Amino acid sequence: QDIVATGELLNIRNGVLSARVAAVSSALAVAVSQAAQDESAIDRKGLGVPIRWKDGSAGALHVLPLRPGRGAFDASVVAAVFVARADTPFVAPTALVAALFGLTPAEARVFEQIAAGRTVEETSDALNIGRSTVRTHLLRLFE
Repeated sequence: QDIVATGELLNIRNGVLSARVAAVSSALAVAVSQAAQDESAIDRKGLGVPIRWKDGSAGALHVLPLRPGRGAFDASVVAAVFVARADTPFVAPTALVAALFGLTPAEARVFEQIAAGRTVEETSDALNIGRSTVRTHLLRLFE
């Protein structure tokens, strides 16, 4: 919302997210359209659209497909768009991902550890749970 409010990079017109730069806006529209029509077209990993802020710093828009019926969101929403600067370490939006995909608190904790780059063993140790439990939660997360 803050990024849209500044109008520097993205804006929303008539309920449609678009970018300040025409080429980025086109790529974003294609990614969202693919997410709406056939999420397999952009895979589970989503689609990254390279961007530049006005100050010249690089980043990416990460478009991830959403399926209605999973989590608490409006059925008209077809994709989540995450904005990341290249020079900022990634911090997983755990609460958002948990809400969107209906994760249990335990699954959300495992997601947060794995998204931070930790291995199954490191996650097991950090959360004080068995490795097989981490793997079970991972199976659900990939599902």
